[in-house]
Amino acid sequence: MKEYPYVWAWSKWPCIEWGVPGPYKGLRCPVLARSTRMNSAAIEFEDGPRTITSRNGLRKARYLQSQ
Repeated sequence: MKEYPYVWAWSKWPCIEWGVPGPYKGLRCPVLARSTRMNSAAIEFEDGPRTITSRNGLRKARYLQSQ
């Protein structure tokens, strides 16, 4: 099973090239690659699309711990 340690936190869509805003706020995504020079990251959402976006839109996901 793939780890999704981050959540997309912005209410706007992560990339203007997709053309239409989608309900991506709150979706989990892993960071595939990151750049410190322009503060960008390549991410992939749970439902499949990949994009390069600002790392400012990412937040660490809170995991539910079952005890």
